Amino acid sequence: MVELRDSRLSSKYESLLLSLNYKISSVEDDAVYFHDKEGFIYRLVFDEKTPTYIAVVFGISGFVDDIDPMRRFNAVQYVNENIKCVKVYFDDESAQFSCEQFLYDVSNLQDFIEDSIPAMHVALKELVKVLRSDD
Repeated sequence: MVELRDSRLSSKYESLLLSLNYKISSVEDDAVYFHDKEGFIYRLVFDEKTPTYIAVVFGISGFVDDIDPMRRFNAVQYVNENIKCVKVYFDDESAQFSCEQFLYDVSNLQDFIEDSIPAMHVALKELVKVLRSDD
């Protein structure tokens, strides 16, 4: 009998995240959605063509709908200049926070996630602070 193995990166990262006690929300070909104990949902994003390059992404919506686009731009610039390990940008409806890295050894995945999540939350706090500040 032939044993079938799922060699997709999504399956590999899903198993790794489960072994690190994260709960999986959904799995796609290029991302695994997972959440932490606080219930925040993150995406672990990867590419089959560059399997060592991964990103942890966090998005939040609803708090910027009525904010001037130039003010958003300036806030994003401020955060990106001051918190180097997190990339921040706005898509159509939300602020997106991303930590990216080349991961050559999967045993470092836990450290990468555990460093990325607090860094993205600091970036969120800074973004909100700048958006709410009076110039």
